[in-house]
Amino acid sequence: KDKSDLTMMKFAVDCAQGMKYLHHRVHLVQRDLKSHNLLINATMTLKISDFGLSKIHIDGKQSAQKSKNGLGTPYWLAPEVIRNEKETIRADVYSFSIVLWEMFHLEVPHQDLTGPEAAYAVAHKGLRPTLKSGLNSNVAALIRRCWKNRPQDRPEFDEILKILQETLNMLLEKTSNASSPSGSRSSLTLPPSSALPPNIPRSPQWRVGEI
Repeated sequence: KDKSDLTMMKFAVDCAQGMKYLHHRVHLVQRDLKSHNLLINATMTLKISDFGLSKIHIDGKQSAQKSKNGLGTPYWLAPEVIRNEKETIRADVYSFSIVLWEMFHLEVPHQDLTGPEAAYAVAHKGLRPTLKSGLNSNVAALIRRCWKNRPQDRPEFDEILKILQETLNMLLEKTSNASSPSGSRSSLTLPPSSALPPNIPRSPQWRVGEI
């Protein structure tokens, strides 16, 4: 379990680093952040892909156009996007919360609901995936903040990255102390790609206007 948590935490840090770069250096709203669009290369580094729906954000408030007739996959879409409200970079933060949930639960979110059913419940009834008992408290608290209903209540990726890096360092220290009586720090060894969970089948895309 500790090795799995370390691996997923490393992937979470990689994803947050990539999103921080997109938001603050490229000024891009990804708009389709989901597990299907995250790739693992030969060095076990996570990379973000698929920018077909991305938009440049316009001003200092990181605002983008309304998501009218936007495409996306329902289980990862922010409530305000589903409701066709103004879209900001914090819509990506909501999507990241679902990705983070997947990493530590190894499940498909809302798998008992159809896309439109899940979207309606997320946008209008506050539906969120259930957090398992025993989940790292820092990760659980971060997920809860990232999937807040109001975009302005969600953190941005500079803060998210800092929290994840600190949590990763704590897990490394804990693992090092448990396996090395002398207190020397052990290095993080990631499993081969064959040991990762199998790919989740790609969900069909849909139009927000179809809800």
